[in-house]
Amino acid sequence: MNQNNTIPPETQWTPIITGFTDFEYLDATWETLAEGRYRYGVRAFYSNEVYSDIRWSNDVYRDLSDVFMPPKNFIGEQIPDTYDVLLSWEVPDFVAVNGEPTGYRLSRNSGEPITITELTYTDNDLTIGNHKYSITAIYATGESEAVEINVDVIPVSDFDHPIVIATALKGNYPNPFNPSTTIAFEIKEEGVVKIDVFNIRGQRVTTLVNEFKSTGRYTVDWYGIDENGRSVASGIYFYQMKAEGFMDIQRMLLMK
Repeated sequence: MNQNNTIPPETQWTPIITGFTDFEYLDATWETLAEGRYRYGVRAFYSNEVYSDIRWSNDVYRDLSDVFMPPKNFIGEQIPDTYDVLLSWEVPDFVAVNGEPTGYRLSRNSGEPITITELTYTDNDLTIGNHKYSITAIYATGESEAVEINVDVIPVSDFDHPIVIATALKGNYPNPFNPSTTIAFEIKEEGVVKIDVFNIRGQRVTTLVNEFKSTGRYTVDWYGIDENGRSVASGIYFYQMKAEGFMDIQRMLLMK
């Protein structure tokens, strides 16, 4: 298979299938190919590893100018101990032809959609039950098909609350994130807890927590803001938690 006008040397061919005995074949990789011109080649295989000369097909064109890819990895989950749902997704594949989306159109239960530009959204104060979410990617010249998911919202009282057996920094979600992320932590021995955010140079960016905490489970949000209220740049950041007899540091990625 060849994307150029000339036939390349055999070392540059892209094998698709061997040992095929039918007289027609559906290329399942076609939808993954970049825009361009392609040719297919076929040759017969005989015993004793003897091959015929290759015969090339006509030119086949893959045109993505009218293809608008939807968001990928669209997921949603109820945030523990709340009636909120955290939704996240990723930039579509094959955005080179039409450019990256200018935004995303999100709706719940076939209601009025909202348009947002971030890759996460928190839907607050939902009713108990099943909720259907739909999202599309918006481009300058069109809009993708919708991707749909269902999220069950359960009573807060149904969440499992096992006894805290150790102080721990549980990580952050989503990660990577934009514009905000939630850091979860658990405290076994009550006392002063401090959580700081540092940049990749080890400079403190801001302090998220610096107060007395009783035994329990907690979360704190960071919105990519430094201690002076300014938005920080995209990149890797570290968050460090110190508590009674405990210290841990983890990494997070802000992608704008």
